[in-house]
Amino acid sequence: MGEWVGREMSIAIGSGAVSGGVVVAAVGGSFAGILLGAFIGSVLGAVVGGVSVAAGHLAIRAAAFWPAPSERCWRARFASCSAAAIFLLMSMCSMWVLSTSAGEASLMMPGVAVGFAAATFVCTLALAPRSASKSDTSHALWIPR
Repeated sequence: MGEWVGREMSIAIGSGAVSGGVVVAAVGGSFAGILLGAFIGSVLGAVVGGVSVAAGHLAIRAAAFWPAPSERCWRARFASCSAAAIFLLMSMCSMWVLSTSAGEASLMMPGVAVGFAAATFVCTLALAPRSASKSDTSHALWIPR
């Protein structure tokens, strides 16, 4: 397990906590409400980070069978796997919310899924591992030219 896992989880939990606290503060919540929103946001951030890390491990395993031609291509593929996993997770959650709500369907929920996927892509692109683990120095995750 690389150090990218810790960084990915830290960013996911931190951004979830901040966004949860900001949402409660925006609707005029008390200090206790802001703390509760931050806690709930951090738990949801941990879920999102865990899914992103699982997709990253899948990308690393796939690199053994389908190596990328360059480091830039590898990092984009890694970020795309994570973003696709988050998009699927958020799409399923939004479909569940839309199917159980009595109100009219809104286009806001698919937009939220796309927003989560875009944020995941950008964060994961910056955090993608550059090579195989330090114990496995036999090959890189991309084919050097």
